[in-house]
Amino acid sequence: MRFFLIGITLLITFPLLGQDIIVRITGDTLHVKVESTNDSFVYYKSVDTKNGSVDVISKKEIAEILYKFEDPSAELRRLSNKELRTYELMQFWVAFSGYYLPNSGISDNDFKEYYQKLEWGTGLNAGVNYYFNQQLGIGMMYSKARFKNSVPVSIRNSTISGNLSDDLTLHYLGASVVVRFALGSSNSNFFLGAGPGINYYFNDAEVVYAYNLKANGIGFHVDTAVNLNLGGGLYMPIKLTYMGNTVGDFTLKPQADMPDDIKRELELSLQSSDSFSVTRFSLSAGLLFAF
Repeated sequence: MRFFLIGITLLITFPLLGQDIIVRITGDTLHVKVESTNDSFVYYKSVDTKNGSVDVISKKEIAEILYKFEDPSAELRRLSNKELRTYELMQFWVAFSGYYLPNSGISDNDFKEYYQKLEWGTGLNAGVNYYFNQQLGIGMMYSKARFKNSVPVSIRNSTISGNLSDDLTLHYLGASVVVRFALGSSNSNFFLGAGPGINYYFNDAEVVYAYNLKANGIGFHVDTAVNLNLGGGLYMPIKLTYMGNTVGDFTLKPQADMPDDIKRELELSLQSSDSFSVTRFSLSAGLLFAF
């Protein structure tokens, strides 16, 4: 009788042995026969499956399926003991931004409104992040901001007229230490990054006569975001960013026919100030891709 029961057990389990192995993300395994799969689920039979039915498991729970696996001993132990990644490793993001470039030196004169308008600009932010674990990683970010305004002016005691204009572009490239925290039980998360970088200043300007001004300097940034999960590794980041410090090492290139007295005034103005503040804030929204 004992041998009969053993034989029946072997006959029942034999179709399942040496068939398929489902390795779950938790590291444990299921010895099964896979019946069918679709985009979301795997349907299978095991020794515990009732006659005439199949069991089902979500693909989100599966790390790997080993079909027709004959000798599970060595490789299966390796897979079972392997530490499986359960977090998103890389992020790529781009966001369109509104910028505020505060200017505390605006005088209360005829050009006050002009310089107040020049404090506001638009641009974009973009970056990439690499994570060592669920929370901590490193990243790179790039920012481009443009501030532009123009008004007609004339030179005092002269019939010469033209424009007072600024077309200012600020670039920033920085490296970050980044952290992220889950927002409750959702797949959305809060992001924080900070680190050093370099500011690049370009201004195609006019004071009746055109000139170009370039500068650069070491900067610092703090980047915060709420990344709203849209599914499938896609997020919508809502970002608030600070980029700071100053630029110096000016390079002035005046228009060829700029009068010497105007050129001298520009040069003296630059010499009287070792640096310009380029501290700015941005509010952004965009898309983030993670995998």
